[in-house]
Amino acid sequence: MLGLAGLVPIAVLAGFAWPAAAQTVAPGEIEGRCTEKVQFELGERGRLRRAKEPERVIMEGGARLFRCDQMLEAPRVVGYLRDGQTLYRADMPGRARLVRGDQVAEAGWAVVDFDQDLATLGGGVTLDTAAVTLRCDRVEADLTARRLYCQGVTGPMRARLRPSREAGAPAPGQGG
Repeated sequence: MLGLAGLVPIAVLAGFAWPAAAQTVAPGEIEGRCTEKVQFELGERGRLRRAKEPERVIMEGGARLFRCDQMLEAPRVVGYLRDGQTLYRADMPGRARLVRGDQVAEAGWAVVDFDQDLATLGGGVTLDTAAVTLRCDRVEADLTARRLYCQGVTGPMRARLRPSREAGAPAPGQGG
């Protein structure tokens, strides 16, 4: 883990070292709360600054970052600590989310392999599998491993993704 003393010089470089994972957000709609002190955030112009409210950060347009106790190389990050323990990162804000595999059990997510492009992810998704169709408002997707993490799924299975048809479905990260 990097200390705070080494965080500032690294963060201002083109490649940052940042929290273990992050969640996609809509501009100004999601708040972050960290059980550890939030130390820094990245302003909209890319300048690192100390968070004004060390335990609460408002995400705006996918432009701000904050760190807790875990670091990971992440070129584009927005995030918050959900349920007081798991920090998420976003590689494709507005489309998909990435969660660290070794934190899935802690967060209560199951693993689902998928075989369809993630471009269909939007305001909530439905998983279509050979055995069952599941409603899934809160989804995490590992773009590299082509693996999906979805609350309510029991064990790994092949799945196809399609946009949810329910009106007013919350966007990923905003579900209850």
